Amino acid sequence: MPLHKTEAVVIHTIKLGEADKIVTLFTKELGKIKAVAKGARRIKSRFGSSFEPFTQINTTLFEKGNYNLLRIRQADIIQSYFHIREDFEKKGIETDDFTKKLLGQIVFLYFLQKKGWFGVERGAEWGSGNKQFLRYLFENRAKLRARQDRSADRPVNFFNDSLEPLFYNTLATERANDYADRFDCRIPFLNGGLFEPLFDYDWVNKEILLPDNLFSNTETSKEGDKGTGILDVFDRYNFTVNEAEPLEKEVAVDPEMLGKVFEGLLPENLRYKVATYYTPRLIVQYMCQQSLVNYLSANLPNISREDIERFIRIGYAQADFEAGGVDKHKDKFLDE
Repeated sequence: MPLHKTEAVVIHTIKLGEADKIVTLFTKELGKIKAVAKGARRIKSRFGSSFEPFTQINTTLFEKGNYNLLRIRQADIIQSYFHIREDFEKKGIETDDFTKKLLGQIVFLYFLQKKGWFGVERGAEWGSGNKQFLRYLFENRAKLRARQDRSADRPVNFFNDSLEPLFYNTLATERANDYADRFDCRIPFLNGGLFEPLFDYDWVNKEILLPDNLFSNTETSKEGDKGTGILDVFDRYNFTVNEAEPLEKEVAVDPEMLGKVFEGLLPENLRYKVATYYTPRLIVQYMCQQSLVNYLSANLPNISREDIERFIRIGYAQADFEAGGVDKHKDKFLDE
């Protein structure tokens, strides 16, 4: 009966039987898991209020028999965030929806920083920014916090002091020349709702102090990699901004994956409400081709539709080839 001792944040609970709970936890060692807490709903339960959403706990879990779910033997509260739960309950925010959106936001930013759109100096071109901007924010979180009007009676916190202002006061806000004084650089304004507070929760007055080691730490993973935090894991992947990236370069995480991840992480009720679905690249390409063919056919009556379609297909094929080309294929590019 192997034991697992880990620090965790409670995301969600559901009732099980007459007295038990299934608890969804985000743990340092095991990632997101579900575990059974026997007797957690009894009035005199030994777990007390350990499983309220957003509660940070030290917990001991064990495996029993052929059950798919782990069992919780012990749970000790490190930090309880009652005021956050109260605000979320008033606004109908589920903690698992909040977690999904946070992960979607971070994944999206990894693609944008690869384009060099963050940390751009004033007067500099887009694309010249720091391509490891999120790591830069984490490593310099204490220095950046000093620029902000924040209470000094608690330690610096990456999510509360850096990520939330980046999401909701920078990316979601139009600014003159895209300059963000909080970060002393240019950062683009991104509309569309991804960087707006979920159900307009009060991020300014409610401090959500997610542990910094949830984002980066020095622990060793089961595979032997250093760091088990969110940023540590994402830093080990190559995020490419080109869907046509060839496998001969290196296996990469491309925007098609981003689309699927974002669609999957978005809560179903919100996805249906705003009609947010990922359209695969090939379908978008086909729609664009047909639009060009119809436009050119209507405006160039002396050229057959068949010739226009052939011209568009060859043009798209060449563009894809050049976008994914490598040095040894440059001699096959069409002359400009």
